[in-house]
Amino acid sequence: MRKKSIIALSLALVMLFAGCGKKEEVSSEPEPLPIEISEGEVTYYEAAEEKAGLVPETVLKLSANYAKGTLNASRVNFRTIPLDEFLETASGEIDGNDIKDTENSDFCFHGFAVKVGTKPMMYAEFTKDKKLVETWNESESSEYELKALYTSSDLLSGNATYLNFGTRIYVGLTKDEIESTDGKGYTSGYDINTFYYPDDKGYTLALSYSSDRLKELYQFRN
Repeated sequence: MRKKSIIALSLALVMLFAGCGKKEEVSSEPEPLPIEISEGEVTYYEAAEEKAGLVPETVLKLSANYAKGTLNASRVNFRTIPLDEFLETASGEIDGNDIKDTENSDFCFHGFAVKVGTKPMMYAEFTKDKKLVETWNESESSEYELKALYTSSDLLSGNATYLNFGTRIYVGLTKDEIESTDGKGYTSGYDINTFYYPDDKGYTLALSYSSDRLKELYQFRN
């Protein structure tokens, strides 16, 4: 009986609006969510969920500096290194067609492959004028700022120390080894095997483990 009442009421409202040529009065009441009526079923549409930011939100800061690290056996500071020097140190080139896209409740990542020869060693995310670079444009790359990096044990197979942060964290280390120097970090909101390590300089590491061994590593710049 209720379904029939809803349909009847909806038809009456449609006829009322169709036959009314007067200008609608502006109401201060919030507009209700749109509904769709189909075969007596009522579906309410909710507003789209807000997209996660480029950087995971963390609470406390650690007295560390995860912007400093080692890349291809050279010490670097990811806070200050220009793109051309970054690629020269990595002995790599950007492949704008090879993209890693990640989105979860904590952050989103959109990075381009940094390849040594034909092998991607990591993925690098960039911003231009504070906006995410979604499509690689070589002619504009001098204006890009390094925003985040991603690597994994699969990418760095046989060369685990090619990229590390804080001069001591790299994929392949055990969870106990990392926690002995950097503590337990903050458990991820979407994955109990992911932990965040935010320093007091504006960088955050996201470490994901498999069988208590570090398998995936993100570095974010605020």
